[in-house]
Amino acid sequence: MTQISAVRQALLDKGRSVRQTAVFLVLNVGVATDQCRGELSRQIRFVNLGELRDLSHTGIYGIAPMDDEIKHRAYAILAKSVNPSEVYPATP
Repeated sequence: MTQISAVRQALLDKGRSVRQTAVFLVLNVGVATDQCRGELSRQIRFVNLGELRDLSHTGIYGIAPMDDEIKHRAYAILAKSVNPSEVYPATP
C-alpha cells in the first residue's frame, strides 16, 4: 500500500469521505519552515499530535490565531512550498 493509499484508508476508517475533485498535497516540512522563517521572520513548528487512530494528525504552531494577516501569509507560503509533482488525487 502506498502512503497516499494509507491516507485514503485512514480517512475512510474515520468515517470521512472525500470529493472526486479533492487532492492530497505532500508538504516538505523543512522547506516550509525555512520559507516561513525567511519570508515572515517567524519560526513555525509542525507538532505530531497523534490521535489514537490517526498518528499522522499534526498541528502547526508559531502563528498566533488572532493574527489574520500573518496567518494568511503563512498559508500562502505553505501552499507555494508544495512541489506540483507531489499533488495526488484523493480518490483512486
